[in-house]
Amino acid sequence: ARYSSQRHIFRRTTMITDQEIRDRTLIIDVVDRYARSIDMKDYDRLETCFTPNCEVIYGGAKALENPAAVTEFCSGVLSQYTSTQHLLGNYEIAIADDTATASTYMCATHIFPRDEKHEVYIVGGTYDDELVRNGDEWLISKRSLTVLWSEARETV
Repeated sequence: ARYSSQRHIFRRTTMITDQEIRDRTLIIDVVDRYARSIDMKDYDRLETCFTPNCEVIYGGAKALENPAAVTEFCSGVLSQYTSTQHLLGNYEIAIADDTATASTYMCATHIFPRDEKHEVYIVGGTYDDELVRNGDEWLISKRSLTVLWSEARETV
C-alpha cells in the first residue's frame, strides 16, 4: 500500500482488501497473544506465537533460536516479578504475500516484591517482528525488542 503525506496527515492511496484486513487482524492477534501469554505466565501458549526456527533478541542479549529457548528465557526472567503488564499499540504492519513485518510500541510494567513495599520497573520500546503465514494464522519468525526508555521506582 502506498501512503502520501500532506501536512503530516497520512492517507492511504489504494483500497484495502478483505484479505489484508484479515491478515492484519491475525498479525495483531499473535502479537497481542505474546503479550498476554507473558503476563499470564502461560508458556505453552507463548510457544504458539513463534515458528519452530524463530530468532528472538531482547535488547542486546544473545539470540534465542526456538520457541522453547524463548519460553525458558522468559520464565526465568519473569519468575522474579509478582506481576507484569505489557501494553501494546501503534501497530505498523506491511504484508507481502506470505510474509509480513510489524513494528509495535510497547510499555511493560514489572512489579518486584521488596519487603513490605514493591518496586515498579517500567520499560518502553518497540517490538520489531518478521512474520510468516502458516495456514490460517501468522507466526513470528523473528523478533527484536528495542528498549527506548525505562524507569524504576518504589511504591509508597
